[in-house]
Amino acid sequence: MGVWQMPEHQSAFEHIRAAERMRIAQELHDSTLQTLAVLQLTLGRMRRQGIESLDANIAECEEMIAQIGLQMREVSQGSTTR
Repeated sequence: MGVWQMPEHQSAFEHIRAAERMRIAQELHDSTLQTLAVLQLTLGRMRRQGIESLDANIAECEEMIAQIGLQMREVSQGSTTR
């Protein structure tokens, strides 16, 4: 392999890395938006139901927020091992 081939390989490697970053970003975007949509629906339900079921709904929202954090962590950790 000559010295002249190195930039070509580096460019291809950078292209692959950029494509992988885009894939990870899309995966994170999709999973986060899905969870946020459910959270938004739950908050709307809370507003309609009134105070009686507030504690259970708050706990459900807290769980969804924790789920978002886990999803983001999983995706970001997966991006460092690929």
